[in-house]
Amino acid sequence: MHGRPRQRAAGETSGAENDKELSKVAELQELIPSILHNHRTCCYTKEALMQNAKLLELNPEFYTAWNFQKRAVQHLLLSETDEEAHKRIVKEELDLVYRALKVNHKSYGAWHHRKWVIALGLSPLDSEFTLLSKVLKLDARNFHSWDYRRFAVRMKGVPINEELQFTTEKINENFSNYSAWHNRSALLSELYRNETGGKEIVQGRLEEEFDLVKNSFFTDPNDQSAWFYYSWLLGQVVAPVGPELNGTWPPHTSELVIECSEEPTHLSITCTCPLQRVTSFVSSGVPLLLSFTEAVTGVNNETVTVHSEPEVRELSKLSWRPVGFSQEFSQTWATEVRFQIKDDKSLLLSELTNFTVDIVVAVVPGIVSPGGQPMQGPVKCSKVSFHFGTTDNAAKKTIGEELMAKQLGAIGLVEEETSKGENQTQIKAGAWQVKILETEIESILELLKIEPDSKWAQLTLIRLLTARESFSRSRSERPADEVEKLQKLQGLLRELTHIDLPHSEYYQHEQSLLILREVVLDLERPTEPQHLSSLLNLRSSSLYTLGCFEHFLWVQHLDLSNNHLRSTHGFEALQLLENLNISHNQILSFTALAPLALLPLLRILNISFNEIGAHPIDTCRVLIPSNLSNHFMSQVLAGNKEVNPWEVQLVFQNMNLTDLDLTGNPVVNSSKFMKALTAVLPSTTLHTNESSECK
Repeated sequence: MHGRPRQRAAGETSGAENDKELSKVAELQELIPSILHNHRTCCYTKEALMQNAKLLELNPEFYTAWNFQKRAVQHLLLSETDEEAHKRIVKEELDLVYRALKVNHKSYGAWHHRKWVIALGLSPLDSEFTLLSKVLKLDARNFHSWDYRRFAVRMKGVPINEELQFTTEKINENFSNYSAWHNRSALLSELYRNETGGKEIVQGRLEEEFDLVKNSFFTDPNDQSAWFYYSWLLGQVVAPVGPELNGTWPPHTSELVIECSEEPTHLSITCTCPLQRVTSFVSSGVPLLLSFTEAVTGVNNETVTVHSEPEVRELSKLSWRPVGFSQEFSQTWATEVRFQIKDDKSLLLSELTNFTVDIVVAVVPGIVSPGGQPMQGPVKCSKVSFHFGTTDNAAKKTIGEELMAKQLGAIGLVEEETSKGENQTQIKAGAWQVKILETEIESILELLKIEPDSKWAQLTLIRLLTARESFSRSRSERPADEVEKLQKLQGLLRELTHIDLPHSEYYQHEQSLLILREVVLDLERPTEPQHLSSLLNLRSSSLYTLGCFEHFLWVQHLDLSNNHLRSTHGFEALQLLENLNISHNQILSFTALAPLALLPLLRILNISFNEIGAHPIDTCRVLIPSNLSNHFMSQVLAGNKEVNPWEVQLVFQNMNLTDLDLTGNPVVNSSKFMKALTAVLPSTTLHTNESSECK
C-alpha cells in the first residue's frame, strides 16, 4: 500500500502453530451455535456474555457477536438505574474492546463498537487518547486509529490547530505516514471552511503547507504519501470553490431559425453559432443545454430563469432534467422549448414572430455539487435570438453569414459583456495562484535535476504546467505559443508512459485530454462561414478517452474511428448528435455504449471492427444501472463470449436508429444475439459480416 509492495511471510508455519490454529478453530465452532442461539432468544445472562466475550477475543471480526454485545449493553443499561452501575457496564465493555484490539488492532468491528460505546457519553475521553498513543506507537500508519482519533477529537472538542501540531509531529517522525497526511488534509479542509481571517490567511497557510511537503519528497522522492498530499494542495490552489457553468447550447449570441417540418409534431431548427458551426435538425422542441464543471443538482425554474423580450408564455413551462442515468445529479442539464403547431403547419405563438431570450443561472441559491458546494451566482450565460416563419435556405445562409461577419475575430463574447471592474477583480484574485504555481514549477524542476527519473516529479510537473496554462486562459491571457505548450506536455506524458509502464493507461488518458484541448483551440480560431459545419473529425487522433464535452455541444456528426476508446462515458452530453462513427476502437461490450441510449437525435451508429463479444468479462457493466431479474437471467445466451439479451434491451430499446453497423465484431456470429437485436430494432438497417445489410 502507498508504494510499498506487500511482503509474503517467509517460511512455512511450524507444526505447533498449526495445532494452535486448529485448536482455535475448534473452539470457535463450539462457541458459534451458542452465540447465535443467545442472539435469537435475546439471552443476556452472565454466562451468555462471557461466551460472547470469549468468541470476540478469538475472532474480533465476528460482526454478529458485536451486534449481540450492543443489544446486551442496552439491556443492561435499561435494567440498572444507578449511574455508577452504568459507568461500570461501559468500562467492562471498553475493556472487552481493548482485549479484542490486542488480538487485531485493525479490526473494523472492534473500532466501530468502541465508537458506539464512547458515544453513550458515560466514559472519560482522556483514556481514549492514551489508548490511541499506544496503538499509533505500534503502527503509526494505522488508518483505523486515525479515523477513531478524528472521532475522539470531535467528541472532546480539541482545537484544530492543536491537532494540526500533532500531525506535524507524526509526519516529522516518518514522512511516509500516509494516514497523517490524510488527517492533515481533513483538518485543513475544516479550517478553511471556518476561517475568519480572509483569503490572505488561507493563502499563507497553503504556502506553509507546500514548504512542509517539499521537505518530505526532497528527502525521499519515491515515497508517494507526500506526493498525494501535494496533489491535494495543488487542488486547493487551482480548483474552483463550488461548481461553475462552463458551456451552453445555444451559445451566447446565437441565431435560431425555427419553422414547421414535414413531420406534423416536429420543428425544423437551424442554429448559427458564433465561431462554431451551423446546426440544423428536426426535433419536437428547441433544446436548451447547460454544462457544469462537475455534477450538480437543483437546476429548475427557480435557480435558472429564461426571460424573453417580449415575453413568451412557452418559456414559463420549462422543465429541466438531468442528462444521465442519475435522476438527481448530472454534469449536463437539458430542457426543451415547445411551441404549438397549427393544422396548417404554422406556429402558434403569442402574436409574435421574433424574440430574444436571456438565460441566467444560479439566480437564487440551490444549485449544489454532490459534496454540498453551492454554485455562486447569478451568471448571465446566454443571449439567443429566435426567428420564426418559413425561411428558405438562402435566407438562412444570409442570417448565418451576417452573424459570422459580426463575430469573426471575437473570442469570449460572454466575457466581453462583463464589466471591466469584474474582470480586473478576477485577474487580481488569481494572481496569488499563478505566483504559487510558478514557485512550485521551479521547485519541481530543481528536484528533477537531482532525480531525473522520478515519475512522481515528472507527473507533478505536468500537472503544474497544465494548471498554469488553464489559469492563463481563465484570466484572459491567451499566449501565442499555447498549442506548442500543449504539444510539449503531450511529449512529457509519452516519456512518462515509458518510465512508468504499469500506469500507462492513466497517462494515455491525460494525453487524450491535452489533444482535445488542442482541438478546442483550433475550433476557436476565426474562419470563413463556408468552412463551418456540424462535423467534428477526430479520426486517428490517438484518443483513449473523450472529454471537453462542454466545447462540443453543437456537434451533430462525430468521427472517432481508429482510436483506442473503450467506452462512451460522457457522450450523453452531446444531445444534438445524429451520426456517430466509433469503428476500429476497443469497445468490448454493449454496456460500454449505454450512454448513447440517452441521445434523442442519434440515427446512424457505426461500431464496426471493435471487440464486442470477444471477452467474457464486462468491465463496463458496473458503471450503468440495470434491472437483472430472473426473467432476464433465464434468457442468458449459451457460452461465455455471448451477449445477454438484457444488454441489448438496455442500450437499444429506446433508440431510433436508422442504420447500425456491427461489421467485424465477434458477437454477430451468434444467431441468438442477432435475433434479440432484430426484435429490439425492427426497422433499423443492420450491417454485419455476412452481408452489407440485413433487416
